[in-house]
Amino acid sequence: MPPVDRVNPLQTLTSIAHALAMVDGERMSNKQLEMPAQSNKKFVEEFGKPEHIKSMYT
Repeated sequence: MPPVDRVNPLQTLTSIAHALAMVDGERMSNKQLEMPAQSNKKFVEEFGKPEHIKSMYT
């Protein structure tokens, strides 16, 4: 696994979408890409706030 600072967010979302498609027994489509993209957006909105980031390094 590559170091955290070298992880490509698009590649990560695509890998998650591919896994979701496999579980559904389908080919990967926008349907599978939407869920991880929305989850990522919610995560960044919640944990990307300055007070959360500052607490990570103290």
